Amino acid sequence: MKKFKGTKGITLIALIVTIIILLILAGVSITTLTGEKGIIKEANEGKEQAEAKSERDLLEVALVVAMQKDTYGKITKENLDTELDKEPGNDKYTSEQLGDNIRITFVDSGRSYVVDSKGNIMSQ
Repeated sequence: MKKFKGTKGITLIALIVTIIILLILAGVSITTLTGEKGIIKEANEGKEQAEAKSERDLLEVALVVAMQKDTYGKITKENLDTELDKEPGNDKYTSEQLGDNIRITFVDSGRSYVVDSKGNIMSQ
């Protein structure tokens, strides 16, 4: 076996280069997960949008049924509260009369919706 001078130095350089490449890859991976447009942030935003859509759908269904209870199709706070209480999956909410409008606030998410007497929903 021949021994070459400097082979230990080449091995050490290769090890250092490998470690640097691994650190760069780790940094890129962490940025992809947690960065401004990271996967985790996008997933959280998608979850919030789905929850908001679910709340709005729940409110729309309750509005349709509440409108049917009034002779003139007007939304009343009492009818809307009754229907929201019946809806499965409806967690806690609060309702507040604001003149002709009704504000519905879902406690868990903190999102508020204002409903006018004609059944139009406006997010707040």
